[in-house]
Amino acid sequence: MKPVFFVLTIFCLWSCSNDDDTSAILLEFTATEALEIINPEFTIEIYGIDNRFADVPATLIARQVEASNSIPFTSKIEIPKNPELLIEPLGNVGAVIYYVSIEWDADSNKKRCNGDISLDFTYGLNTIVIPALGKQQVPLAMINTIPCDEI
Repeated sequence: MKPVFFVLTIFCLWSCSNDDDTSAILLEFTATEALEIINPEFTIEIYGIDNRFADVPATLIARQVEASNSIPFTSKIEIPKNPELLIEPLGNVGAVIYYVSIEWDADSNKKRCNGDISLDFTYGLNTIVIPALGKQQVPLAMINTIPCDEI
């Protein structure tokens, strides 16, 4: 019995002292229709803000470059532990909200306009929960209201 207790104690001490500075969230990107993807590379950004403050910029919490040739897909986003401590200004940890942003030049024309993929705001703001217990859905849609500049 003593050897088992000793092994369990060592394992607990090792796992509890693991100084990992990040955690992760799972985001499932979805769409209600098929979206054409020529350029599979895109950038996901996670922002945080204390919603008790007005007219202050949100703080970038995480940025990650991903690639996908089809939708739906799931991305594992690395988030710093205690991301609320990165937010400036921070008055109340309980008032922090997080949201996701995406930059996807899906048609590969080097412009943000019709033909690119964006968040679908018809479902509301794309707020997320950190820490999350499971996958969080993020709806996407094709941009069709921002004309491309003619060259």
